[in-house]
Amino acid sequence: MRPICFRSYRPGFSGYGYGTNEFLNAFKRRGWRCSFQPDALEKYTPCKEEIVIHSGFPHFFRMEPGKIHIGRVMLESDSLPRLWAEVLNTMDEVWVASAFNIKTFAAGGVDPKKLVVVPDMVDSRFAPPKKAKSDGKVFRFLSVFMDLSLRKGWEVMLHAFATQFPENKNVEWVVQCAPESAKKLNAVIRTLKKRGHATGNIKVLGRTPTMEQLVKLYQSSDCYVLPTRGEGFGRPYLEAAASGLPVIATGWSGQTDFLNDANSRLLKYKLVDVPAPDALDCYFLAGQKWAEPSHDDLGKALVEMLKRPKLAAVGLTPFTQNKVLEIIEDRIAKIKLPRKPRKRKKLAPQIIVYDDQWRAQQLGPKELGQKLRGVWRDIAVCGTGRNAGQLARFLLGEGFSVPYFVDRAAGRFMDKRVFTPETLPKIPKPDVALISTFPASFPEWKELLRGKLHTVPVIFYEQTDQPLFIT
Repeated sequence: MRPICFRSYRPGFSGYGYGTNEFLNAFKRRGWRCSFQPDALEKYTPCKEEIVIHSGFPHFFRMEPGKIHIGRVMLESDSLPRLWAEVLNTMDEVWVASAFNIKTFAAGGVDPKKLVVVPDMVDSRFAPPKKAKSDGKVFRFLSVFMDLSLRKGWEVMLHAFATQFPENKNVEWVVQCAPESAKKLNAVIRTLKKRGHATGNIKVLGRTPTMEQLVKLYQSSDCYVLPTRGEGFGRPYLEAAASGLPVIATGWSGQTDFLNDANSRLLKYKLVDVPAPDALDCYFLAGQKWAEPSHDDLGKALVEMLKRPKLAAVGLTPFTQNKVLEIIEDRIAKIKLPRKPRKRKKLAPQIIVYDDQWRAQQLGPKELGQKLRGVWRDIAVCGTGRNAGQLARFLLGEGFSVPYFVDRAAGRFMDKRVFTPETLPKIPKPDVALISTFPASFPEWKELLRGKLHTVPVIFYEQTDQPLFIT
């Protein structure tokens, strides 16, 4: 087996994090030579190995000449951001976790010849409990996810559960999520109760679970449910099925590679535009579509599961460690270095501008320059992160003035003064402030700067600072 360099997020409680951990441990058990590099944006070390597997957001991928580059990516919508597609087309091969993403990546502009399904593998520790639960105990619905994002459909489940079981103590919904998400969800539940709404028997777990704790959680539950709006693969669905749980899932996206009407309860849905500003935490999905699960059908499905319907078993064989490693071994053995040397090329940044009604407009660099130049000259930048720096460099290169930056703490950034909303100077007063913070905080920043600066939210991100090498 040829040596591999695996670049990705550090293992953690997320889809990519768990996937990274599974792949690295499986490679080690198989005796393959594999080094790991965290996806460090600033500190970068070239790989010694010939084959580099990049796992994560494509615009962070760093490519080197004389290497074979494989992208391992997933996305939860019906297409791809333009920049992602352009980066992935520079890869020698692109691994996606589902046949669903074969279709959506091709629709988004990725060369279909580069696309290969390499699914996530299910840990063998996920298995049915040795002792079955007593029918007399509380019926437990379980949902597992990290972020309290609109994509996960948690608010659809909250409404359906509260509607169907407002006072029923014999039915509970257990939510396993990240600590910060647990705080937010508990706050939502408390607010509903204060307003006189019955929410039912809900337990929110905000710890980051170990694998053993996660296994026990599945085994102690009666049904897994997540009315997601989109998944690149749907790992928790597979973990639940491996643990012997019946599954309620939206009938669209990555989980349909292994879930169907015979082995699970698939919810009706319709495809809709990914909305803003509610979905700004999923800003890669701007201008795309995802599934809106039927609220009524979810309510019916929850009641149906109390009767413990018989469902066919989910086929787990394609997702076992041995089967997935066979696919990887086959791909690694066949892939070759490009015959022609790669040429350096800098890709155009991805730019999305929002208006006051939160309608997204995707622009090219030339179009953005023309749009701004026709109205403004002096432009402050709200934010001091990587993308804010990229935006500021673009503005300076286009001849605009960037008098200062705005952020939560005062200081200096790019040799310019950083002010807080409370300490903004009266002079100079820029024509406009482009908000380039984390997109989910756009509405908050618009409110903070209301009456002080005219604001325009902008998503501006480039491929990592090192230009790509194009075949």
